Amino acid sequence: MISCGKTLHESWDYFPNEVNLDTYNNLDFVKIKQGNTITVKVEENPSTGYSWTSKSNNDCSVSMGLSGFSAGSNENNMVGVPGVRTFEVKGEKTGSCLVEFQQFAPGDQSKPANRKGIYFIVE
Repeated sequence: MISCGKTLHESWDYFPNEVNLDTYNNLDFVKIKQGNTITVKVEENPSTGYSWTSKSNNDCSVSMGLSGFSAGSNENNMVGVPGVRTFEVKGEKTGSCLVEFQQFAPGDQSKPANRKGIYFIVE
């Protein structure tokens, strides 16, 4: 299955620099060239206490680098403005790997409130 009207050939040769987890189609895969890094972004609002993390196997073909947060525009000095959590994903070795992004409720790290997975293919 290919989304956004792309043909199989166009999707197979597509290596994005960035993936938005909020609009990501879980049926798609994300390709990375070995040695390259892409950014995964997801909306987050720290004032609610909910936060996103990532989880992968030790033998994963990608490595998870720095995670950061950028606050959204706050023109009227409002509190609780959402922003964007970013994750750096680097293609370490050829192969494939599933990375799960998990959102946890404040004070409860036992079970994710929300989770989304991206299947990465490293060439």
